[in-house]
Amino acid sequence: MEKLKRFLDTIFSGTRMRISIKTRIGVEDPEEFGPLLEVFDLYPISELIIHPRTAKEFYTGTVHWEIYRFAREKSSLPLCYNGDLFTLEEYEAWDYAFPKSRAVMFGRGVLGDPLLLSRIRRTKGKTATWEDLQYELYVAYQKEIGNEQHVLSRLKEFWTYRALCRPEEREKIRQIYRTETLQEYAKRLHF
Repeated sequence: MEKLKRFLDTIFSGTRMRISIKTRIGVEDPEEFGPLLEVFDLYPISELIIHPRTAKEFYTGTVHWEIYRFAREKSSLPLCYNGDLFTLEEYEAWDYAFPKSRAVMFGRGVLGDPLLLSRIRRTKGKTATWEDLQYELYVAYQKEIGNEQHVLSRLKEFWTYRALCRPEEREKIRQIYRTETLQEYAKRLHF
């Protein structure tokens, strides 16, 4: 744990940026997480993302929800859950077990089923559209990346994939590719 403390001391003393950490619950055994959490709690972590498996377990076996529950009870850090939410039913079971959770991270589940988040939103009385996603990315990329041309490049990359799936939108997509500023991009998409 001393090595981890030295590492985090270096990180947090060398920047004023917000720092989030994604962690497993240990290397060999879930019991390793208690001391890990004590160390994390010493720092102003903006979000602690917990994948409740050990490094040894990798992506096999059942996730340890009891460890995530333990973190919620013991830590004052903003927590985010990550791990094995591949279906609407799995998400609903997790949401039932952890009501009022602040955040959840989807990884492989959304890669395997890009409509998963839309189905989840629909059960909550909301619908997500492609335009909603583009607006969220527009805002988030500006916040995180900052550089206008880099943000614009990343946003346009999504439209490349859209063109593959929606040939009827190719003219609209060409117009988006031609935008040279974020202001033009936003105007084109009616943000």
